[in-house]
Amino acid sequence: MPDLLTTDEAASYLRLSERKLYELVANGAVPCTKVTGKWLFPKAALDRWLAAGLVAPAALAHTGSTATTRTPMSKRSRICQGCTTRW
Repeated sequence: MPDLLTTDEAASYLRLSERKLYELVANGAVPCTKVTGKWLFPKAALDRWLAAGLVAPAALAHTGSTATTRTPMSKRSRICQGCTTRW
């Protein structure tokens, strides 16, 4: 798979509709950059973004609930590693 994914490729990789992916882009929630009018998604940054949202099984067992608390996006790193794009 290429290092930079197109919108179609990124949506497929993330198992999202393109519409949902564009919504995430508009909200600044997903790492991406725009080049010559096209959105590109660094695959490594998408992998890190996904990993940052994972919930450890031990955390679920500790609370006794399937509900999770996630760190607000404002408290996470918002600069894509390897590029200057903010997300």
